[in-house]
Amino acid sequence: MENKMLPIMFFAPREVDELRVEGAGNSEVPKWVLEEDELAQRSSALIAAFEQFSEIVTDRAKRKSPVPFVFVAKMCSDSTAKSRRKDISSLFLTGDVSNIIGLADSDELIVRLDSVSQMGKISNRLKDYNRNSHALSCLETFWEFRPAIQKQDNETKYKVKLIDFQDYETNKSMQCLFEKALTSRKISYKKTSYAGQFSLYKIEMNPQAMLDEFQNNDAYEMLFSIEPMPKYVVSLDSIQEEIAIEVKNPTKECRYETLGILDNGIAPIPHITPWMAGKRWSVYPESAINPTHGTFVAGVALYGDDCENQEWIGHKGIKIFDATVFPDVTKEGLDEDELIANIREAIKASHKKVKIWNLSISVVRPICDNKFSDFAIALDDLQSRYNILVCKSVGNCSNFMYGKPKGKIHEGADSVRSLVVGSVAHAKGINDFAEVGNPSPFSRIGPGPEFIIKPEVSHYGGNAGINQNGELVTTGVKSFSADGSFASSVGTSFSTPRIASLATGLYHLNSRRV
Repeated sequence: MENKMLPIMFFAPREVDELRVEGAGNSEVPKWVLEEDELAQRSSALIAAFEQFSEIVTDRAKRKSPVPFVFVAKMCSDSTAKSRRKDISSLFLTGDVSNIIGLADSDELIVRLDSVSQMGKISNRLKDYNRNSHALSCLETFWEFRPAIQKQDNETKYKVKLIDFQDYETNKSMQCLFEKALTSRKISYKKTSYAGQFSLYKIEMNPQAMLDEFQNNDAYEMLFSIEPMPKYVVSLDSIQEEIAIEVKNPTKECRYETLGILDNGIAPIPHITPWMAGKRWSVYPESAINPTHGTFVAGVALYGDDCENQEWIGHKGIKIFDATVFPDVTKEGLDEDELIANIREAIKASHKKVKIWNLSISVVRPICDNKFSDFAIALDDLQSRYNILVCKSVGNCSNFMYGKPKGKIHEGADSVRSLVVGSVAHAKGINDFAEVGNPSPFSRIGPGPEFIIKPEVSHYGGNAGINQNGELVTTGVKSFSADGSFASSVGTSFSTPRIASLATGLYHLNSRRV
């Protein structure tokens, strides 16, 4: 009797669960499952589409091609729910391994075939439509997978991705074959590991010329996509202001946690130098570094409350680690593969001492609804591998200047493991659009792929609007310029270090309890 008021009740699962519905619900066949003539017609249509692959698969088997055949299974528009994908997966199961290796679109499954016998098994399941009615009711048709090709005028550097066959040995073998094909044709390339076995290639060659080279070759069959290599830019619009802020120094008796700043460098100005943790990490010489953006970001992380005369974060001090992963773009450019390689090396070298990282750099390209960006995949892999947290800016948008809706979050901000940060207005000037505490006009919006919530959090990053002459005006947050003077600017780049600084302070409090 004394337990009957407890708020938690325990429900044990059935030892044998043979129903297709939860609990003791209705065991009838779902209404979306086709029956009789409709099901037979669907089976015939799918068999006809599937048997088009027979000649291709047989030919590959004869010439002993090591590359699995890949095709697309188009799902019906109302069958994309994950609960129904389980039924489809069983259709392509061989042994205990599913041959579904990814998504080409939200309603297009990518499936691999390794042999003629596998094709025969799947064909028999398509014919046995009564036993496989759930899967067949979810599928519309099949077609051979073709790599996605994006061409861009005046672009010479392209990012080439191979199909991820969801098997380490297969992927390794395909990479070796692809690199051998490139070398034999004297095509120069640079390989970069984005995440685990997920590597990409940078090739300076027109996509059509590349396809012509690889036509009727195994290398063509393993291509997933060819697209222009993304380039990265950072900017900082600053104004001089007369503000007097006392230089703070660490207390010798205190231990401080460190925040890593992945940016274009931090200048050794008086306010920040006492808080620097070790030497700068960078692959660039001093002559190629212009520490404007990174200095402003570090200033917000350290002195954000002091600059605004507000207690928004409230930490007692944090150390700053300068990871200069971005060069002065007026002297040299930066491609995506180079940036990811720099970030990976910086984190690999310092992850034992630095657990929280700030990344206020974005590629100026919105995310896709149906797939995660390569940048996001790389960030997720780093956080999983090294047990760290990346605080990532959501990206800025100028649509408000033209009366258009806000744009989607930038690539990289779709990282599942990262804490993605938007911006809200801290003040409102006469021409600013946002009220105090509301989202900044320039802060991009989610959701991310698969409807994940992005950004998760927001902080103060400034306000903006248009004056009577149609010119952009801003009400910025304050920090430091590279020469040590005070500056003001707006952007999600500067709301992010507030959250990163707060996370570092919380990590410090938690580590003290352990």
